[in-house]
Amino acid sequence: MQMTADEIFRATCKGYNIFTPDIIRRGLLAPNVAYELAEGRGMTGKPIFGVSVRGIDAKGNEDSRYLKLSALCQDRQGAENFIDNLRKEVAGGWPA
Repeated sequence: MQMTADEIFRATCKGYNIFTPDIIRRGLLAPNVAYELAEGRGMTGKPIFGVSVRGIDAKGNEDSRYLKLSALCQDRQGAENFIDNLRKEVAGGWPA
C-alpha cells in the first residue's frame, strides 16, 4: 500500500524540528519516499530551509537509508533545486 507524504512523516517523525519548524509543504519523491520542505531561522537570524527525507519499506517500517539524503539550504531556491535533484535520483530506486 502506498502512503501519502503526510502519512510517512507521521509514521516516522516523533518530534519537533527546532531548526526548521515551519513546514512549507510535503510531497512524494517516489512511492513510499517523502520529502518535507520547511523554514526556520539560522544562528544569525536569517532564513534557512530544511529538506527532510523519509522512506517506508514494504513492511511499513521506516527505511533509515533515506535519512542521509536530508539537507539544510541557505535559501529557498537552493532547497527547491535540491528537491528537484532528489526526485531524479530517487525515482530510479535507492540512490547509489
